[in-house]
Amino acid sequence: MIIAIANQKGGVGKTTTAINLAAAFARRGSKTLLLDLDPHGNSSISFLDPLTVDRSVYDLMMDGQGTAELPVYKTPVKDLDLIPARISLAKLEAKLVGDFDAPFRLKDRLEPFKKSYKVIVIDTPPTLGLITVNALVASTHVLIPIQS
Repeated sequence: MIIAIANQKGGVGKTTTAINLAAAFARRGSKTLLLDLDPHGNSSISFLDPLTVDRSVYDLMMDGQGTAELPVYKTPVKDLDLIPARISLAKLEAKLVGDFDAPFRLKDRLEPFKKSYKVIVIDTPPTLGLITVNALVASTHVLIPIQS
């Protein structure tokens, strides 16, 4: 199951929902991957020291599907792994514009992870750009948090 947490508006609780949902799945015994697609990287810094991150989701999206040096990091939560974001992700859309496979890039890159993880949770940026479109195309479920 791949769940995208998406809303074009900021401040509605996307990141809070993503990190807590991913941790809850992991604590229930489901091997879970949290994928941070927001260049601000708030999901990432919830679990990792940013100074320890040398590869990120940007590398996954740009460098292909090779399994060598995948940017997967263990978190302190048992059964929860993370592919972090860095500010370099902000330049991804400009690099993908015009590529024939641009909306399918993430879906293709997640194929190898489907065997290892029962649940993949994707935290998206507060826009409806190409990064969010990639998350929506790759996901099997979408949660749209809204301000009450």
